[in-house]
Amino acid sequence: MGTFTYQLKAGDIDLTEWRTIKGEIDELIEIPINYPGIDKTVKHRAILVTNGKISDPVKQVIHDLNPVNIRRGFSELEIITKMDLLKRFLKVHNVFLPREPSDFKLFLELLLTNGKDQLDKEKLAKFIESILFTGKETKPELKRKIASGLLLTKYLTKPFEETIITFQ
Repeated sequence: MGTFTYQLKAGDIDLTEWRTIKGEIDELIEIPINYPGIDKTVKHRAILVTNGKISDPVKQVIHDLNPVNIRRGFSELEIITKMDLLKRFLKVHNVFLPREPSDFKLFLELLLTNGKDQLDKEKLAKFIESILFTGKETKPELKRKIASGLLLTKYLTKPFEETIITFQ
């Protein structure tokens, strides 16, 4: 199956941010996992995950460094960005997303807000209602829908949460 190590970052990663986190990335790639039951001699996969974007210059730096790391006996650095996470998220939660085009449009409108304006509570309530309740759910289905609804709501409200934190 393989062993994975992750470096989790919030927000966009441009060259300035890359230079700030480069030491952490080097450790992610170079330091073996020290955990009971994991063979330190086996190469692990190193993955940088961000809920933002990675700029093209940073992607180029990573692309240029990967062959160097491989020659040195390490794994290449893999990246997962906001869009990759969204694709994976949608794949997992697809059954809970709105089926009607108007409801899906509502989801996208909420997803693409920047968090600087007021949260449209009516839109959010309408969206949650569209994914949760059809009246035909079994108890286990309803539990899964509620859990998915919580995750989707957290994802949709994150820009507003970040804006509030910035202002404090």
